[in-house]
Amino acid sequence: MAKKATEKPKKRTEGFGEFYADKILSQGRENLVRRELVGYSCFGELRMEQDLFGWKVYTKRRVFECDSEIEARYLMIFLELGWREVYVPKSAEYFAEIMPRLDYLKARMDRVLTEGLKRVFGRKIRQEARTIFYRKVSAIPEDAPKFDDDKFASSDEEAEDTEEDFEEEIEEEYA
Repeated sequence: MAKKATEKPKKRTEGFGEFYADKILSQGRENLVRRELVGYSCFGELRMEQDLFGWKVYTKRRVFECDSEIEARYLMIFLELGWREVYVPKSAEYFAEIMPRLDYLKARMDRVLTEGLKRVFGRKIRQEARTIFYRKVSAIPEDAPKFDDDKFASSDEEAEDTEEDFEEEIEEEYA
């Protein structure tokens, strides 16, 4: 049966990467802190503990220190997803605002994944499927804000010219 012209199309649900781009990256570089998570994606091997100096997230090989429990939960989510780097909001109030939705999106992804992998018995295959699923579902849209993390540039103009300046310096040095 043909669809009527008055029927509304189904609303596509918001993905994890879209939420990250919309709610976190849109805050601007001055309100975010970059945290590197390279090589520390661990499924089920994470734990979060409080000590005298704040909160810590433990992986097999590394400990991530956090200022608050919310920040530790935030990092745990991205570690479980296998992200290599993440931008962390500086504002504790903003964390409190976005964490319920972030927890919901992660729980929804886990529920869908668990349901889909019920009949897969091989642990290695399940782990590989989980990694591919997380990578695909948490992809950041192309139009998301991108930040240049050139540590040596003090302004935007310097960051744009660094590659050209570097090439000129090499030519002068080897001429």
